[in-house]
Amino acid sequence: MAYILSFLIIGAFWVGHHRLFAVIRRHDKKLLWLNMLFLMLIVFIPFPTSLLSEYGDTRTAAVFYAGSLAAASLVLCLIVWYAVGGKRLVAEDFDPGLGRHFIVHYLNMAGVFLASIGIAFINVSAAEYFWILIWFNSMLIDRLGSKHDAA
Repeated sequence: MAYILSFLIIGAFWVGHHRLFAVIRRHDKKLLWLNMLFLMLIVFIPFPTSLLSEYGDTRTAAVFYAGSLAAASLVLCLIVWYAVGGKRLVAEDFDPGLGRHFIVHYLNMAGVFLASIGIAFINVSAAEYFWILIWFNSMLIDRLGSKHDAA
């Protein structure tokens, strides 16, 4: 199950990354380094995934997995904040609401993973099931910000 979950999460990162870079019109050295950090975290995901698959009933595996994915989510959030802040790397007519929409999505993902770390200290299985909230919250975020879905 860990591999399926990771595949879906990596897919969500890929879609989000693709949507984000569709609105970025320029780049600079900071964006390239932030993007490199994000991609490094993405290629790292198979390691915590294999630990979760092998030791999924342990707190350490669940916490390491959640922490790794929260880190990737936060770095992607940082990329959005950097690129769209002050319309630094996007077109002048860029809708700042779309930037907020991206940030809310990535903060949702990071928040669920970070909250699950605390839950793992009480019940590891509950922490892992808690990750399902990412999709429910994302559907709610999309419904509330539906005008930005076309981007």
